[in-house]
Amino acid sequence: MRTLSSEELLLIQAYALPVALVAEMDLDEPLRLNSSIYTLKLGEVPYDATRGFGSIEAIRTSAGEFPQLKFSISGVPPSHIALADDTNTAGKDVRVKLALFDPTNYKIASMRLLFDGTLEPLVITDGPETTTLEVVAESAATSLMRQITSLFSDAEQQRLYPDDLFFQFATDQADQKIVWPAASWGRQ
Repeated sequence: MRTLSSEELLLIQAYALPVALVAEMDLDEPLRLNSSIYTLKLGEVPYDATRGFGSIEAIRTSAGEFPQLKFSISGVPPSHIALADDTNTAGKDVRVKLALFDPTNYKIASMRLLFDGTLEPLVITDGPETTTLEVVAESAATSLMRQITSLFSDAEQQRLYPDDLFFQFATDQADQKIVWPAASWGRQ
């Protein structure tokens, strides 16, 4: 359980829970969107309003499972649509956070990470009233389940780091008995 700061408590007590979902996509030019009707700011960094996020699946994680997150963003400004269309989004980082903001000045007081992952290619759907970005993201935790392909050999070490000679001497040191001095050694 996480405790709330005094600023967070004041905001929650003073207003009808001013929260918004925030999506950050690390494209060639960072794309920062929020689900409220206001452009929110974290310091001087703006998070553009989408006036309702579209739809987002429930974020569920359980031991050993790292499901994909699927969401759609509607109400995206045309400049951002052009950016998403011109950018290869596969493998780019994406984060979805819950932001608590002050509705008097639209400053973000705190954000909590809900999902961290990498994007698959965005799908852009033109509708009669708005354009929608459909996003599928793979959890960053799936990288923990990937097989390690390192061989831990001298040849691989020389290929990666030519000046590192560690593995040249590793086989000589295998099965060698190391005798440490007594604790009294070096004391006067």
